[in-house]
Amino acid sequence: MADQQRDPNSLINWMEHIIRIRKQCPEFGCGKWQILETDQPCAFAHCCESEGKSAIALHNLGDRSCTVTLKSDEYNYLIDIFGDSQYEPLDINLPSIPIKAYGYRWFRVK
Repeated sequence: MADQQRDPNSLINWMEHIIRIRKQCPEFGCGKWQILETDQPCAFAHCCESEGKSAIALHNLGDRSCTVTLKSDEYNYLIDIFGDSQYEPLDINLPSIPIKAYGYRWFRVK
């Protein structure tokens, strides 16, 4: 167990990171939610709102990477919650969101 706690790429460290991020986004657990339409049949997106804050979770349920566009002008300014270096920063002029196969991305709505 101690070896895994020291390993930054271990499952336990990933889970602890996810739990910390989830605690920073109470709207996912307590907020009013709605399913968002996308242009990809393999993508599932939903938005949660609570106390004037909004967060979006986007999931690629497919076995191939894709680029997803949300079918709403309401969510153009998105900030990647994970600050994930595996993706390029979003271009605010281009509402398309790249996502890896079976991947997920969480965003704060600005």
